[in-house]
Amino acid sequence: MARVRGATASLAMVLLSNVAILAEAIPNWSAPRSWTPPRTAALQNLEKARGVSPLAIESLPTGPLPFVAISPCRLVDTRPSQGFTGAYGPPILLANAIRTFDLNSAPQCPGIPSTAQAYSLMFAVTETTGAPGDVRVFPTGQPVTNTSVLNWNFVGSAAIANTVIIAAGTNGSIDVLVAGFNTHLVIDINGYYASPVAATAKTVSVDCTQAQSIQAVINAEAGPLVVEIHGICQENVLVKQREITLRGADPNTDGIQGVVPQVPAVQFRYVDPGKIENLSISNGLGIGFSAVVSRVELLNSRIIGNGGDGISLNTTNAIATGLTVSQNQTWGARVGTASFFLCAECEFQGNQGFAAGAVNGGFLTLHDTVVTGVNGLTSSGNSYADLDCLTTESAHPCSLAATGRAARAFGNGTAAIYGNVDFTGQVASSDRGIIQLIGARQLATGQPGQGPSANSVSDLGRLSAGPDELDNQSQLFGTTNVSGFGRVILYEATTLAGTIQCGSAGDAWLDPTVIANPGSAVTGCEHGALPP
Repeated sequence: MARVRGATASLAMVLLSNVAILAEAIPNWSAPRSWTPPRTAALQNLEKARGVSPLAIESLPTGPLPFVAISPCRLVDTRPSQGFTGAYGPPILLANAIRTFDLNSAPQCPGIPSTAQAYSLMFAVTETTGAPGDVRVFPTGQPVTNTSVLNWNFVGSAAIANTVIIAAGTNGSIDVLVAGFNTHLVIDINGYYASPVAATAKTVSVDCTQAQSIQAVINAEAGPLVVEIHGICQENVLVKQREITLRGADPNTDGIQGVVPQVPAVQFRYVDPGKIENLSISNGLGIGFSAVVSRVELLNSRIIGNGGDGISLNTTNAIATGLTVSQNQTWGARVGTASFFLCAECEFQGNQGFAAGAVNGGFLTLHDTVVTGVNGLTSSGNSYADLDCLTTESAHPCSLAATGRAARAFGNGTAAIYGNVDFTGQVASSDRGIIQLIGARQLATGQPGQGPSANSVSDLGRLSAGPDELDNQSQLFGTTNVSGFGRVILYEATTLAGTIQCGSAGDAWLDPTVIANPGSAVTGCEHGALPP
C-alpha cells in the first residue's frame, strides 16, 4: 500500500478492456469494512521526537469509521459522448493542471452526505494523448502529493483503472492532478466512510433570519443531531450529553451570537462527539466557545470578538482546522485541566491576552498557524504548549509576531517554538518553567510599552535553544537576564545575537559550536562563556 497525504491507495492496477471498465453497468469492487483517518504526523512527532505521550492523544476522535455501501455510481466522466455536464463532465483533463470535484454534490449520485469523511472510488483513464502519465489524488485544501494512485503507459482508447480510498477535503471535495499528458477521466463510487453518528443523525435546518432557535431544536430532538444553521442566531446554546454537529455554509454569514455574557455563546458539556463547522461565534462580554468533558472538532470557523476567552476547554479533546481566533479580550484559547487541543492551519490574531495557553495539565499544539498580537504562548501547571512549524506538510504560513511576550512558561510548564520559523517577542521562564527554541530564530524582544525588553530566566526556570531535526538553527536575540538558579543552554550552532547576563546564582552553558554575532557577550555566568 502506498500512503498519500489523507488517502490510502491500492497500487494493484487493473488493465482491462473498455467494455469492462467503462461499461454502463458499473462493476462493483471490494472495499475495507472500515477506514481509520491517518494518524497525523503531528502526533507521531510529539511522541517520538519530543517524548510526549499524553493520554489525551490516545482518545482523539480518529477511530475507525464504518463503510456505508451504495450501488456503484458514476460521479465523473469527462468524455463528451457520455452526457456529463458542469464540473463532472468535459473537457479532457489537461496535464499538470488541478481539477476539483465536489463529490457529495454530484448530481449523478445523490445521497452522499456532507458528513462523509472518505470515499471508496475507482479511477479510470482512457483516450490518453500520450504516455507515460499518472493520476494524483488528494483532499481539497491539502498540498499536492507526489504519489500517484494510477499510472498509464499507453496512448489511445485503452483503459486502466485503480481503486482508492481518499479522505474528503474542503466541503467534501477532492483534487485531481494529471501528470504527463492529457487524458479523459472516469470516477465511480461504491460507498463512503462516516461516523456512525453522522450516518444516523437527524438533520434539522434553523433559519436565524426567521427568528428560529437552535436551542429549541436541540431541546425538541432526541438522539444524534445535525443542525444546519442559516444566518446569525442571537442566543446562547447549551448542548449536554449529546452527539451533535452545528454547521453553517459560511462563517461570514452563519453563526451564533450570545446574548447572555455570563455563560458562553456555545457550551458543550459531556458531548461525544461534537462538531462545529463553518460558523462564527461571538459573545459580547463573555466566553465564545466552552467545552467540558467532551470530544470536539472545530472546522473552518471563526471565534471572534468575545469579551472573555475565545475558546475554553476543560477535560476535553479538541481538534481544529482552518480556525480563526481573533480580537478576544482575554485569551484566544485556554486549554485547561487534562485537555488536549491541536489546531492546524489556524489564525490567532489580535487577542488581548495570550493568543493561546495551556494550564493545569493541558496540552496545546498549533501547527502551521499564524500568531500575531501582544502575547503568544503561555504554559503553566505541568502543561505543554507549542507552535510547530515543521511537523506537518502544509502550504499554510506559520509564524509568531508578538509585540510583548512570545512565550512564557512557569509552574513546571513548557512552551516551545518549533521548526523553521522567525519570531518576535520576549521569552520568559520561571518557577521550573521551560522555554524551548527548536530551530526557531528570535528577531526581537518586546516593544516599548507592550512587553519586557529583555528575556528572563529565573527561579529554577530553563531556556534551551538548538536545531530541529532538519538542522534549522535557532537564535537568541537581545538581552537575556538569568537569576535564581535559572539556566540558559545554547547548543549545536545556535546563534547568540545579544547578551546573556547572569546574577543571583543564574548560569549559562554554551556549546563550542555556538555562533556569537559581533557585540554579543556572556557576563557573570559561572559556566558560560563565548566560544573561542
